[in-house]
Amino acid sequence: EIASPSSNPHFSLDPASVSVRTGTVLLIINASAAHVSWSACYSAGTEVSNGKGEMTALCSQTLESTLAAYQSCRLATSIDGKPLIRFRARGSAIAMQILTPSALEVQLFKVESTIHFDLESVEH
Repeated sequence: EIASPSSNPHFSLDPASVSVRTGTVLLIINASAAHVSWSACYSAGTEVSNGKGEMTALCSQTLESTLAAYQSCRLATSIDGKPLIRFRARGSAIAMQILTPSALEVQLFKVESTIHFDLESVEH
């Protein structure tokens, strides 16, 4: 399914419910003529009180960047085993899509060694 651009998209996930799948990325597309900024929070699972009697995940690593007009980037959904738990973008037309790798397939081929070529009978 194709993602539709939206204004100032964001999401938050519970670190305990996030499963880390190797190779999965968040595709971020700036579909506007203006630059956009974004920030991402990765957590190792540590929680702290937010002062309102609730626990909130502590960011172990934070990334911030900008995208130029009509530019895109791929953001890893985990870094060193720490899942992406919060993402916020600021801009008027930003599309986001989670991309997961296809199942890896190993294809083995056996070399046929019984075939012999008679080079003398080949015409030049």
